[in-house]
Amino acid sequence: MLLKSKFSKFVFIIFILGLFAYSIFVAYKYSRRQANISDGEYLGESGLEISALSGKIRTKDFSRQAIDETEINLLLADTSDYRVVYYKQENAFVITLLSLPLEQSRKKAGEFLKSELGVDERQLCRLKISVDVPYEVNPSFSGRNLGLGVCLDSEDL
Repeated sequence: MLLKSKFSKFVFIIFILGLFAYSIFVAYKYSRRQANISDGEYLGESGLEISALSGKIRTKDFSRQAIDETEINLLLADTSDYRVVYYKQENAFVITLLSLPLEQSRKKAGEFLKSELGVDERQLCRLKISVDVPYEVNPSFSGRNLGLGVCLDSEDL
């Protein structure tokens, strides 16, 4: 009976240590995800501060709403009209327009990004954002950065 008691104590201690190690791993992984915005700064519940074309911009923590994440990017939206990807190393967003009319898809994507980041149009235009179109959608605009439409460097569609 004494042997059984020591064995069950041993199993119990191993179980508790395993649970403790797992909880540390999960907490570390979660904190790394929130902080893994390249040279941006994680500000906790108040959001993120990411590099822009000039200075930094404070945004909502869009990393929590990501559909998918890899080491290099976050997929923020994937609709029938557009796809929005954030590239961590570059602190840059790429919007791919997937449907016609392009002006309508670009407007929807811009509104989504503005809402997701919690920024105004002026701040949005300071961010590193590229808007492209696949050849299959529109060969005339393929391979060019169209801009967001609300920013000065945008192309007319």
